[in-house]
Amino acid sequence: MARLAFFLAVLFLASAGMNQVLVIYTGGTLGMVDSKHGLIPSKGFIEQYMKNEMSDLNKTLSSWNETERWIYSEKFNGKQFKYRLKEYETPIDSSSITINDFQTMASWIEREYENYDAFLILHGTDTLAYSASQLSYMFENLGKSVVLTAAMIPLCRPNNDAEGNIRMSLEFLAKYPNAPEVLVVFNNMIMRGNRIYKSATSDVDAFHSPNFPILSYKGLLRKELLKKAPIGKFSVQMKLEDDISVITVHPYIDLKSVKYQLQSRAVIFQTYGSDKMPKQKELESLIKDAIAKGTIVVFASQCRVGRLRAHPFANLGVLNAHDMTTEATLGKLSYLLGKYENSDIIKAQFTTSLRGEMTQQQYDA
Repeated sequence: MARLAFFLAVLFLASAGMNQVLVIYTGGTLGMVDSKHGLIPSKGFIEQYMKNEMSDLNKTLSSWNETERWIYSEKFNGKQFKYRLKEYETPIDSSSITINDFQTMASWIEREYENYDAFLILHGTDTLAYSASQLSYMFENLGKSVVLTAAMIPLCRPNNDAEGNIRMSLEFLAKYPNAPEVLVVFNNMIMRGNRIYKSATSDVDAFHSPNFPILSYKGLLRKELLKKAPIGKFSVQMKLEDDISVITVHPYIDLKSVKYQLQSRAVIFQTYGSDKMPKQKELESLIKDAIAKGTIVVFASQCRVGRLRAHPFANLGVLNAHDMTTEATLGKLSYLLGKYENSDIIKAQFTTSLRGEMTQQQYDA
């Protein structure tokens, strides 16, 4: 008994210096299981799979503290770390995610920020880009790695992409727990979270970063592209705004519908090409009136690659999304409108790169 107590004491002291990673399972295809109704989210499946099917990278020490459910790994280049899994009480399909879920994910990390060295969120693919973008703004002065990953094929199916995405995420967090960004790991790539979009419905090569380089492909990390460590104290901006409309410009556009949507606190117009909008005096008048009443109006290109040039509506007070994705533009507006009341501050902050979401120097030149 004395020898066992000594062994456990040594083990505890050795583990104290390990990186500690919190894994949060929200739901999504990655952890779904087959049922008579098709694939459904399943609480508890992820934990059992990671313990049993990925046992080559785990050393489970249930005798140390079973209630904590820590799993230890020495798999990645000798980097010892331990991770703990927490799950939503009811895992959800990511297509059902709302602002409330952004706030829930952020609050979990805010509550545990001082207790862990890095964080991994297991998510669904449908809204992965939206969550990654929104969280990147909500986390102010983030000094630790926050990774989101998902999968097109669930763990319960053979030849899935889920296990590889989880393994790559854990490997990155074991080696780089202090990358001060919200990142996405998918299909052998590590990407800045607020730079991506979903490009495929079923292909495992489903996410791309059209206007910013990939941070890592198959293990080679471009450290020079990572954001610099912050100076201030970490905090979370919880208040968000959801009164935002997105209007896609097209030849059949109905101005009555546009007029109604322009009553929102903010409106994003997805324009043609690099700067094109229909030359309609009535449309210009509607936009001008909305801005006068306090609506924030943004022009963004429908094209995923490239940026929006200076446009003729700029003199009306319309903001330019430059090379931001739609997901990043929505998240930025939600964050700014939740944080500030003064429209001048909102506009100034919108045109500034806050989390690396736009290529600032290109437009300041």
